[in-house]
Amino acid sequence: MKRFNLKSATIGFIAGAVFFSGVSFAATSSTIQVSFDKVNFWINGVNKTVPSGKYNNNGTEVPASFMYKGTNYLPMRMVAEMLGKEVNWDGKTSSVYVGSTKGDGVYLSDLNPTGISYPYPGDKIVVNPTMKLGGQLYTNGIFFNRVTTDIEYALDSKYKKFSGIVGLDDSGNKNTTVVTFLGDGNELATYTLLAGSKPSEFNVDVTGVLSLKISISVPGDRKNNANVGYSVVDIVNPFLLK
Repeated sequence: MKRFNLKSATIGFIAGAVFFSGVSFAATSSTIQVSFDKVNFWINGVNKTVPSGKYNNNGTEVPASFMYKGTNYLPMRMVAEMLGKEVNWDGKTSSVYVGSTKGDGVYLSDLNPTGISYPYPGDKIVVNPTMKLGGQLYTNGIFFNRVTTDIEYALDSKYKKFSGIVGLDDSGNKNTTVVTFLGDGNELATYTLLAGSKPSEFNVDVTGVLSLKISISVPGDRKNNANVGYSVVDIVNPFLLK
């Protein structure tokens, strides 16, 4: 089995190749060992193996696959082409789309809220800051700092789906927090965020909804009990699809 030591920028190259060119990663001094033994690819019973073991990734020749710690890594663009799918990159949200783009719509973080309630001093909402959620950095979304709040947006029946990721920001306290999405006063979805829990993806039907409300609360009597904690909540890449 062939083995090769990869250092510094080479790791960034490999990681970028797994997705597609144009994605950069910070260099590191770590060293890893990978195997370039040939792997055969079959798609729906058809042999799609690359004879040379190399793939032309937007003008750069990269390995068609390599194995690291028992896992095979493949260029995403190569796999998509085998499946007859198009690959697109959204730099704003660091998102890869296979088969189609996000579609016609708007990010909730680009809309102005129609109403916000701040029951307690120190509560704060920030739009599109740098957020760290589950170890991943995001720059598109809404950052709720120490917040117990209701925030509303006018949708005016323009959208069908509301999707994104919700969780406790890595930088804040991690006390139990409840996030509820309501459409015209009706509960659409509720997420209970617990310390140590992973961020949750959501995909909520908002067909016909005139007003979307995001309600964030903490269990207990925060006003009269100083021991009732607060957390920092992130809602990242909150997209409204028409």
